[in-house]
Amino acid sequence: MTSGRTRTLASFLEALEAWLSFTPGWYANHKQTLQAEGDWTLFARALSAARHYE
Repeated sequence: MTSGRTRTLASFLEALEAWLSFTPGWYANHKQTLQAEGDWTLFARALSAARHYE
């Protein structure tokens, strides 16, 4: 049982792409600055979010 997590690599990558497209809004809503070159925190957040993003 996956408990809401993505099941395939394709669906994970799709969720990752979707979350990353929302990233500027996420940072704005949390009153944080999105670094143009990204950082490890962004990478970790993106991977974690993609596990649950629908």
